[in-house]
Amino acid sequence: MFLSDKSHYLVRSSLSGALKKLPSDIFIKIHRSLVVSIYFIDDISKDHLIVDGEPMPIGNQYYKMTIKRLNIIEYA
Repeated sequence: MFLSDKSHYLVRSSLSGALKKLPSDIFIKIHRSLVVSIYFIDDISKDHLIVDGEPMPIGNQYYKMTIKRLNIIEYA
């Protein structure tokens, strides 16, 4: 688990188990191995998010769900 102050903690749980314990209205899964807080997303594109200034990959299968959860209207 990485925090906004760049510190981190080792969590002895599966990602799905940890995600069940986090508030579902704040945290979203963006990759098979990544969960982020919606409050720290700075930018979004098809293949990555910028979270607190750091690029994070977004899986193809999570992109549409992420756009929907963030209430973003996608245009071509």
